[in-house]
Amino acid sequence: MTDSDGLSIGDLVRTKEPAIFQNRKLLSTSRIVDEDRIVGREEQIQSYVTLLQSLKTGDTPPNILVYGPSGTGKSLITHRVATEFKSVLDESGKSLAIIELNCQWLNTNYQAAVELAESLPPGVGSITVQGKSTQKVLKEFFNRLEDNFDASLVVIDEIDHLVNPADNKEEPAYSSLLYQLSRAEDLTDIETLGVIAITNAPDFVEELDPRVDSSFNPRDIVYTDYDADQLRQILYRREDAFVEGVLSDDVIPYAAALAAQDHGDARKAVDLFRTAGALALDEDADMVYKHHVDRAQEEVERDRLLEQANGYSSGKKLVLFATAAVHAWSNQPIDSVPNPVMQKVYSFMCTLIELSEKSQPTLSRYVDEFEQGGLIETSHTSRGFSSGMYRQIKMARSSELLVETLSENDSSISDLVEDRELITSVVNTKLDEFYN
Repeated sequence: MTDSDGLSIGDLVRTKEPAIFQNRKLLSTSRIVDEDRIVGREEQIQSYVTLLQSLKTGDTPPNILVYGPSGTGKSLITHRVATEFKSVLDESGKSLAIIELNCQWLNTNYQAAVELAESLPPGVGSITVQGKSTQKVLKEFFNRLEDNFDASLVVIDEIDHLVNPADNKEEPAYSSLLYQLSRAEDLTDIETLGVIAITNAPDFVEELDPRVDSSFNPRDIVYTDYDADQLRQILYRREDAFVEGVLSDDVIPYAAALAAQDHGDARKAVDLFRTAGALALDEDADMVYKHHVDRAQEEVERDRLLEQANGYSSGKKLVLFATAAVHAWSNQPIDSVPNPVMQKVYSFMCTLIELSEKSQPTLSRYVDEFEQGGLIETSHTSRGFSSGMYRQIKMARSSELLVETLSENDSSISDLVEDRELITSVVNTKLDEFYN
């Protein structure tokens, strides 16, 4: 079988792709970077080194809380420093276990304990967890660490995601986990165990039980957004991912400037860099140009929105859609969406698709979650002394793109888009009533 150019499938498969990439792995945002590719994190690295020195002497290091915005290097650099400590202990004839746990997809303290048990390094034997309580799983986990290693470091990423979804009034699961980890010496004979908790939302500590707060009592390492210059340096230090000479001179400065506008996220900068190259490759271009970065920004934004939307329940998606629709379908440009208007439009949408409405406290909690995810920003304002305060919702992402992405991802929302004319009428009526 051949194509219109007379090439067989075998010929097509064997055809070399245009020379754009030299080493794509350097553009993986989850790849552990070499030390000479780390930019602007000297202060944080020095803090790790100072706080974790006791791992080398057999003493228990202080617990550490690492926090800052997404894409600022928290996870990668934590792992990089921990790995270096492991190498140093290996050189001195000692052993360090590094146990890493990501809580993004975990709900309960028991699930976290099981994940820790299953993350033990090879050679220490598996732990049977079936039929055991959380405390017994953790006790055996600590015993395995104490029996096989001179020191241990437990790194818990996205700790704030570990909550009990069944009842929001319950103590968050992360509170119990941090208590048990920080009191490991009371549960077993383990001595040298350090805990590093990583989060984008440091205010999660406000939900800790007082006894946990006292027991965990962490030292803080704070990450800040990268500025445009730092993002440029990050990209220049990964420039060798591309074949020499294929990047036009303005690609790196432009990609860095776009990422700096989006809260200084290094992951976005690298994503833009990689996607621009892939787009150039798709069109058989001989170089990567600025317009490839523009197209890459659209694709990266869409992919991230889709990824976030896929993580929300149908109920949350509808609330987010109602918010975006008010902003996108308003007859007059508006800077922000009044929360009372969003709620009325949401209520109308629920009626259209015959769905039970969520309560006001639940809607408020969803809005908080969207803000934490970087999709919106909120503020409180008043229409006057007699009217009380209300919440203004400002879109941090394109409302049009949110509408499009959510409708592609959910059939109920897709049905609402078909009723756009009717919903647009309601949106503008409610905005007029609210402001006038």
